[in-house]
Amino acid sequence: LALSISGLEACTSLNLQENKLGDEGLASLCKALINNTTIVSLNLSFNGIRTSSQHISDLLAENETLKHINLEGNHFPDKHLAKIVTSVCEPDVRDSLSIAGNAAGKHTTPLLVKLVETCKIRTLDL
Repeated sequence: LALSISGLEACTSLNLQENKLGDEGLASLCKALINNTTIVSLNLSFNGIRTSSQHISDLLAENETLKHINLEGNHFPDKHLAKIVTSVCEPDVRDSLSIAGNAAGKHTTPLLVKLVETCKIRTLDL
């Protein structure tokens, strides 16, 4: 899958919901998407991703084209989810973020407040 991403020049939305990517699959996918300039919507919900927050953070830091990110139902632990939420506004180009079904807690909650107050994000699904 990661190898075929470069051939998706006309694709603007990539829905990989429930594909059992796991942490290893996500790592390869994020590397392939870092320089992609066409995909604006990425759905990675319900993929059994738990500890790959650094890969997602790196992708969000490098790729300004992604506007809509869905990470619902992956059960990220609070500290990993906090890392992702921190990277959503850097750069501040995201329109929507879905993180429902993850373990938002004491590390993530204050960052969500900052996200709503200071970022241009329009839709936040908790």
